[in-house]
Formats: sequence, C-alpha cells, structure tokens
Amino acid sequence: MGAAAGLQVHAFDVEQPHASPAARRRHRRRPHQGGVRIELFFADDLDEPAGYICERSRRAVPAEVAKLPRGGYRSAMRIDGYERPLDPVARLETSGDGITVDHDGASYCRIRRTAVRADPRTAVRGYRMGVGFHGPGRICPERRDGIVRGPPGVGGRSSESALRTDSGAPPPALKCPHDRTRSGSTTDRGTMSGTSTYPDSPGEARRHAREMPLDAIDVSDWSLFQNDTLWPYFERLRSEDPVHFHPGGWAGPYWSVTRFHDIKAVEAGHDVFSSRINISIVDQPEDFQTPSFIAMDPPEHDAQRKVVNPVVWPRNLMRLEPIIRENVVEILDGLPIRETLDWVDTVSIELTTRMLATLFDFPFEQRRKLTRWSDVATGGPETGLVEDQAQRRAELRECLEVFTELRSRRIGNADGFDLISMLARGEVTRDMPPMEFLGNLLLLIVGGNDTTRNSISGGMLALGRSPDQYDRLRRNPALIGNMVAEIIRWQTPLAHMRRTAVKDVEFRGRKIGKGDKVVLWYVSGNRDGDVFDRPDEFVIDRPNARQHLSFGYGIHRCMGSRLAEMQLRILWEEILARFHAIEVVGAPKRTRSNFVRGYTELPVVLHRR
Repeated sequence: MGAAAGLQVHAFDVEQPHASPAARRRHRRRPHQGGVRIELFFADDLDEPAGYICERSRRAVPAEVAKLPRGGYRSAMRIDGYERPLDPVARLETSGDGITVDHDGASYCRIRRTAVRADPRTAVRGYRMGVGFHGPGRICPERRDGIVRGPPGVGGRSSESALRTDSGAPPPALKCPHDRTRSGSTTDRGTMSGTSTYPDSPGEARRHAREMPLDAIDVSDWSLFQNDTLWPYFERLRSEDPVHFHPGGWAGPYWSVTRFHDIKAVEAGHDVFSSRINISIVDQPEDFQTPSFIAMDPPEHDAQRKVVNPVVWPRNLMRLEPIIRENVVEILDGLPIRETLDWVDTVSIELTTRMLATLFDFPFEQRRKLTRWSDVATGGPETGLVEDQAQRRAELRECLEVFTELRSRRIGNADGFDLISMLARGEVTRDMPPMEFLGNLLLLIVGGNDTTRNSISGGMLALGRSPDQYDRLRRNPALIGNMVAEIIRWQTPLAHMRRTAVKDVEFRGRKIGKGDKVVLWYVSGNRDGDVFDRPDEFVIDRPNARQHLSFGYGIHRCMGSRLAEMQLRILWEEILARFHAIEVVGAPKRTRSNFVRGYTELPVVLHRR
C-alpha cells in the first residue's frame, strides 16, 4: 500500500442508475438530487486512475491512494480527524482510452481518461451529469448546460496544475463566479464550519437577497443567523417560492417550508413527514447516534413522552413557581446598577441553569455542567466551544456517565418527581440503551435550556431597543403575559425543525421525494405577514402573539412550554418591580448556529426605580 507522491482530483456528480423512475425525473430537473459523487485521483506515480463513488459523503477528503489487486484502487477518507478505508461501492474498469464506472453490476458512466487530462469540460459522458465544476466536493449550481466545467490549466501532470498537491493532501478549493466557499465539515447538529460570502450587513443582505438567483438561496448558512441577516432571504422565499428546494451544499439537498400555515400542515402530517431520522438539517453520524422521543413517531414517541410529561403538569408548576421566584429575586438583587453587565451569563444562563438543576434534582454546585452539555450538544468545533468532535463526544459521554450514576441511585424511588426518577421507573424508559438514554437527556436539557435562556436574552434585547414598549409595560403590567408570547414569537429560539418524507408526495404543488429532507423554518413562519401584522416589529400587545410556532405544533409541541412561559412571566414581573429603565449598550453576540437562535453576550445597563 503506497501513498501517491502527487495527486490530481476531479469531482463529478452523476445520476444513480438504480434510482426509481421518479427519482431520475427529479434528477434531470435538479442534477444534485439523487446523484452520486465520483472523485478521480490521478497520481504522478500511477499510470491508471484511482477512484471511488461515495453516496453518503460530499466531503470525502482523500488521505492516500492505495493500490489493490487486479489494477483496482481504493482511497481512504478523513472524518473528524480519523482515517479509515472507504469501502468501495463501485468499480472503475479501465480499457483503452476509457474508464467505465460500474455500480451493482450496471455500467452507467464512461469517462475518457485522456480527455480528462486534456480538457475536463468534455470528458464525461453517460447519464445526465450534475453540471458545473466547483472544485473538489462542489458543483456550481449556475451551470445547467450539460457539460462538466473545469478551471483553466487542469490538464496534464505539470506541477503548475491547479488540482495537484505534492503530498497527497486535499487540493485547494477552486474558484468560480458562483462559488460560496465552505471549508471544513458538517457537525452532528445544524451548524457548519468554514466561511461564507453572504453579506454581513442588513443593507447589503437586502440587496443580495433581491438580486441573487432564487434557486441559489441557501437559508441554512450559519452566517445569516450569526449576523442576523436572514430576514430578507426568508421574505423572498415566502413571497416567491414558499416550498423551496436547495440542491445541495454543506448539509446536502433539502426543502425549505417557510410559510406559517404550510409549516403547521407538515407538522400535522406526521404519517407522511416523519421525525424518525433526525430533527435538525444534518443527520447524526452513524457511529454516534443519540435517539430520543422528539425524533420518533407514534407510538414510540407517545409512550416515552408520557413518562416525563408529569413534570410540567399544572400541580407541579404550582410547586415550582415559588422556587422560580426565589431564584429570580436572588439573581436580580445581586446585579450591579448603572454598570455594564453581560445579561446572557449573569441572568439568562444562571436562571435557566438553576431551573434545570431543580427539574433533574442535579447537584446544585455543579449546575453549570448542564449548560455546558447543552451548548456542546448543539454545537461543534466551529463554534469554538470544543477543539474537535473527539472532545465533543468525550464531554457528552461524561454527561451520560454522570446521569447513569444518578439514575442508578433513584431506581425504585416511587416518590421522586424529578426527571431522572421518572425515567428510572418508567416502564418504557428504565431499560433504554445508553445512547438512547443520553439522547433523551440531551433533549430535556436542551429543551429546558435553549428556549427559555434565549427568550430571556431576546426579550431584553427587544425591550432595550424599544423603550416605548417598556414604557407601555410599566404603565400596564397586565400586558406581561401577552408580552411573553410576543418575546417567544419575535425571538424564535429554535430556528427550525426537520422532517423526512416517508413516501413521494405532492405538497403545495411541489413534488417531494421519499427520503427528502423537509426543513420547517419556524423563524420564517413567525414573521409571516399573512398571519402577523408588522411581523418584524416587537409589539407587546399583539393580539395573536400566542399563535406563534416557536413551540412547534401537533404531537411534537414542546411539553415544557408552560414552564418556559412561567419563568419569563416571573422574571419580567420582578424586573418591573426593580428597574425604571433598561439599556442595551452594545451589539449582541449571536450563536453560530442555524438551529439554536441565541446569544453568547448582551451588554446591558440597569437603572433602579
């Protein structure tokens, strides 16, 4: 097994020969969907090409090229810092001047080897190609003319070749006019690494959203959320293409559902649009699956949810209210006056972490571990929280170990009304496998943390920017209840949920294929002007604020919604009792995620009554 001294890479998308007729028709309209990736590696010391077809990953990184018997070749790929051989799912046969790619015994693509070296634009023939040459692992969405495009000078083996690397390392990304550069890899959640060329200012974003090709809009780009420039892109989709297909990128192909009533329709149709595979835009890695009841359909979903639902029954909420108020009073009374403080860490995180410790009966002095595990569960290395995926997984395994020990102590505790005791004695949850236990823990931790925490921060930001609304609130504190709903609508702390089509279906005139990702953008539905008047404004007495989608809809509606609302209500009751004015004195720092729409810092100054 010898590594190549020099490497040239050519990447193409082709249609799957074994796809259904419907999938092939979709592919002819949208070449990215239903296709497979061919990556050919031409090494200086190898006369014949080596290659593989990878259906699962569009980010395969060649680590080495290894020679196998009978002139075949296999490559290795690097994922999360680990190298592993990639099982070949296709054969590359060479004969004369051509390369034939076989899949399951069916020959479906023929590539002229010398033509690839001489002119990649005319090298590939066979089934319809995903067209455009966009560098390794990307296909330019603007090229739809049926030929594979390559940059100037890619032919031959010259050291000047744009696709050559001397060490066998991945070649640099190639530029094209439509390239939106991304480096790195997807993480376990709805975030991504690398850079984005979306504008970072609201004015430029409005112009860009208006002028860019409709089918090029990718609203999953994390920079839209971190820079708070997502709004004009969603506004255009709601207006022109409310069920929008994006052919592929860092998260693969997906549908965006952006209108309020369409989102509710998909949520209600769980027999067609399943939660079973995953509830975020990216799939979990196969070697670190954390199933939970939010990513299940009935009857499994209903049975597991029923076990923990009593923690938010009305009688338990009555028991929790004085505990919440005591925590709120202690936190607010300890804040500095007329001095800048970080509202996120001092109030939002501290209050929700105390509540989580109460719900889990978790050691109070270690409560910040809960916040850490929540953040790590929804973010990867690109957020700066962890060095790499290995560290992320190690910390989540620590979470599992800690709670496994707590559960072992509470088995048989018939009187315990905390979440761990409920899971320990529930008939359908007490014997769940470790990774499913971890998945449900993370669901409950994230659910109890992110919605409330980021709504606390979002509410402060909204009122700090709208002093007239705070004045109205001071004059009429009875508006607090409705304002809480408006905060949750305006903030939308979880930007999306995802479903997967379990069969071919036509929805709002669009043909969605079996297995397609369908992303429900709550953050867009909550700004739908057909439902909410002046949707981008923060209006504390909005008549229909409670109709928001932030808690979901149907069988997956957030079970802790009343608890979240109660925490926000108590917090603002106590804020009004203490502070005459609140000031946001700097720009907030937002979470680098398209899943959690939150904040990492918010500078605030408080003024006593």
